[in-house]
Formats: sequence, structure tokens, C-alpha cells
Amino acid sequence: MDRPIHLQLLSILLITISILAADKAVAAYTFTTINEPLSDRSYGTVVFGVDGSNVVGGYGDRNGNNHGFLYNGSTYTTLDDPLGAYGTTASGISGGTIVGFYNDSGNNRHGFQYIGGVYTVLDDPSADYSSPGRGTQPNSISGSNVVGQYYDNLGRNHGFLYNGSTFTTIDDPLGIRSVVSGMDDNTLAGTFSDHSLNLHGFIYDGIS
Repeated sequence: MDRPIHLQLLSILLITISILAADKAVAAYTFTTINEPLSDRSYGTVVFGVDGSNVVGGYGDRNGNNHGFLYNGSTYTTLDDPLGAYGTTASGISGGTIVGFYNDSGNNRHGFQYIGGVYTVLDDPSADYSSPGRGTQPNSISGSNVVGQYYDNLGRNHGFLYNGSTFTTIDDPLGIRSVVSGMDDNTLAGTFSDHSLNLHGFIYDGIS
């Protein structure tokens, strides 16, 4: 059985995210466990995005179906795109906008925006949908900017930036595959795979 969609995404994000610990002063931290009450122990709950007290992610139910969720600090809300025949995952949140992806009846991946109870398809026009697993996958949102990846007709992934009206491909020139996993102000962060299939992180500055 294939791993749930949200666990596949977690594997990508674990590769692309580096944690820098510059401050060595001892500090007190509080950990809060996030467990969607509808999740099955075998599949669990995965968190991908946070904005203030709002947290989004994905969980798998006892039947192995994937669902997105929003947790506002007290209440869990399931997020299921109505077009998601093979599951939904929420990957980012900014203000009142949630982004994520779903797999359709052909198991192709599509991005979505969720605002005020309404789902809107968010697909990069360069994405290919000729084979299962291909398509568009938003990974994060900041303001009106959405970043993620799409797959071409060779099955290779490319990073993208969507500014609310236009999709821009973000490919590290040293790589054959790229993924954009996060952003802050005018800086994008992601990972590329070189011609030897080794993985490297990158930072891309200067977006407008």
C-alpha cells in the first residue's frame, strides 16, 4: 500500500528543511501535541503550516483515506476538497487563506486555495497530468504568494511561485529537479537534485 499523501510530503519536507541553532543560551520551550481526533494510530497526524494559533496539516483515517485539517487552538476542522477522490492535504496557511493539494479520480495531484469555505483549484499551467502522481503541489503560503512544485511530462519536478495572478517557474540552474518548500518576505527556500541525483538546499533572493 502506498504511503498516505501527507506522509509522502513530510518525507520531502524533512529533506529540504535545515534547522540553524545560532543561539546557544538555555531557554524554556513548551511542546504541544497535535493529534486530529479522527486520525487512525497507524497513519497519524502531520503538521505542515502554522500562522498564529492556526495549524494545518493532514491525517489518515482508519480506512487509509487522507484528509486535511485546520486546528485553531481549540477545535479541529476537517478539510476535504470535493474533487479529492484520493485524499486532501493542507500544507500552508496565511491569514484566512489555506493552500494544499488533492489527488483526483485519476490520482493526479492538484493544488487548491481554501478561503471562507470555498475551494478553488490552483494548478500551474506548466504541469503535466498524463500519469498518476503528476500535477501541482503547493507547499507554503505567505500573504498572496504561494510556493511549491509541479511535475512535467518527464515526471521531473520544478519549483514555482504564484503571486496571486501569475505562475513563475523556480529552477536552480545547477539542478535537474527543484522544489520550493518555503518563503519569507523576498526569499525562497528549497531543494534541488543535481545530475548525480544528490540533493542540495538553495535560497533564492530578490522576488518581487
